[in-house]
Amino acid sequence: MVVKINVGSGDNYLEGYVNIDAQASKNPDVVVDALLYIKELEDNSVDEILAEQFVEHLSPADAHVFVVASRRVLKPGGKLIIECPDIAKVAIAFAERRTPFWRLLQSCFGGEGGANTNYGHKWGYSSASMRGLLLETFNEVLESNTMSSPSSVAERDFHFEAIKKGFHLEATK
Repeated sequence: MVVKINVGSGDNYLEGYVNIDAQASKNPDVVVDALLYIKELEDNSVDEILAEQFVEHLSPADAHVFVVASRRVLKPGGKLIIECPDIAKVAIAFAERRTPFWRLLQSCFGGEGGANTNYGHKWGYSSASMRGLLLETFNEVLESNTMSSPSSVAERDFHFEAIKKGFHLEATK
């Protein structure tokens, strides 16, 4: 049985995935803190973890725990897909006046969270810092300019696929 998980699914409900979100108003399959959910899964039990516009909502320490737990629960050949704002791209776009100030703030700190006090961004990653985080744990890390989330924008975001292979670490691009 193929198991795919969409963590922090928000408004992006995907068929064929277990959609996880802490906000019941988003109508996920499971209302729970995604980090706790991943940490409680069995080893080698998941084929894919999709984390679109999610890791920036975690502290750096929690992001590390999320990546380590994701690798543990993924089956060999399984992948963790991460898309989130690239803080370096956002800063360059602002410096070149391609991005209005309000958009810079939204990309750095998150949008309107309403009653959800956990909505804001807790950290910003550049492509290089995310690659480094993933390579601490995963065997193969691929970067692409192709975005899968409807809320992701190639000019602002990055897309990584971290693949669980054997026990030796190796990086590719």
